Formats: sequence, structure tokens, C-alpha cells
Amino acid sequence: MRKKILSLALTLALSLSLVTPALAVSVTEIPMEYASADLYGQPPHFSEGLEAVENADGLYGFIDKTGKQVIPCQYQDVRIFSEGLAAVENANELWGFIDKTGKQVVPCQYWYMYNFSEGLAHVTNTYVLLGVI
Repeated sequence: MRKKILSLALTLALSLSLVTPALAVSVTEIPMEYASADLYGQPPHFSEGLEAVENADGLYGFIDKTGKQVIPCQYQDVRIFSEGLAAVENANELWGFIDKTGKQVVPCQYWYMYNFSEGLAHVTNTYVLLGVI
């Protein structure tokens, strides 16, 4: 019985290895000078064509799918792009939003921000004060 199970497992593994190339997807290699940003404890991923990366100094920026740096690593923390904007934290620990070119579209003046959804984003100035922009 044990030999049958091992044989079946080996056969299955070999058949999957033959099928795998047909299921291959394109993978973007992240340049060595960056590490993938581990946002919210989730595996890194592209959002709206950009991925957050972290440099050796612990600063965050974004690369495109070719691995080219699009937005320099200059932020203390970042969030993924949503509706064309990403929340970023500056050196003063205040949050704002940038667009996909890196242009600041909402000044870093909030204690915390959440991603845009349906044209709105929640922001806080303190632990309890919540607003919408």
C-alpha cells in the first residue's frame, strides 16, 4: 500500500512538472537594491502597475513591471495604489497621497489615511477624529 501511494505521488509530481510550463506566468524580478515591501503582512504584489519596494535605508518607493524605479524611495511608509493614488508617510510621520508620477496631490498633513474607494478616503488627525476627503 505504501509503495502504491509513493508511486502515485511520484507520478502526480512528474505530471505536474510537465504541465507547469503551460501555466507559467510572467514574473518581474525586483532589482537587487530593493526589497519587496511587506505591506500589511501580505506578500508583495503589483497594484495598478506599480509595486512598493524598500531600499537598504528602509525608505519606500515604487517600481513598474519592468523593475524600473518610477517613484524614488523617499517615504517612511506607503500603501498600494488605489484609484490612481497611494498613501505615503513622510519623515514627520504624517500621511498624504501621491499619484503614479510621484506628484503630491494631497499634502502630508494627516495622522493616518486609508486607500481611496469610490472616490473617497478616510483620514485621521488624531486617534479618534475621522474624516473623509
